[in-house]
Amino acid sequence: RYLAFDIECIPSDPKKPLDAKHDPTVMVAISFSPDYRGKKDVVLIAKPFTGEGAKGFTNEKEMLEEFLNIIDNFDPDVITGYNINSFDFPYITERLKQNKISLNLGRADKDIFSRTYGITQEYAVAGRVVVDPYQILKRDPWVKFYRYDLKTVAKQLLDEEKLGVEYGEMAGLWNGSREHLSKFVEYARKDADLSLKLVLG
Repeated sequence: RYLAFDIECIPSDPKKPLDAKHDPTVMVAISFSPDYRGKKDVVLIAKPFTGEGAKGFTNEKEMLEEFLNIIDNFDPDVITGYNINSFDFPYITERLKQNKISLNLGRADKDIFSRTYGITQEYAVAGRVVVDPYQILKRDPWVKFYRYDLKTVAKQLLDEEKLGVEYGEMAGLWNGSREHLSKFVEYARKDADLSLKLVLG
């Protein structure tokens, strides 16, 4: 069982970089293989929203609790996501702490933890394998890309396009109309789907 996830966050001050201690996670997009309860993916959203393959919540805490519930119920053998060891895992771990939610994403009574190898950080989840395709590709001496972002890698390896949303647009989409938010949801969903395909081939 494979689960890929991708988080989206909005800075409270657009002039400053994201700060996991203060800036909330606003979405968690999750892709599954095999399907989970008849769905291949779902996007969790930290505010009320209804839409196909999306689930809205009152706040970030409720959304993160549902994310942990899904991991527990789906019980993946492999957790993946593009660059999760450097961004998604450290960020969501801090947000779980800030919301006073359990850090146990595994199959034993043990919190998620990170290990550092040189300049590389890797996360461990009890009873599950964490696979970060970004790190695998960066270490592969036979495969080279001019950029290692998901857009470039997905186009070259999968012949699929990421959806075109720039970082600077995200706050506007999040705070905009239902149509804007729907575009943001689909952007997050596509990132999780692409991450899963990179691992499954």
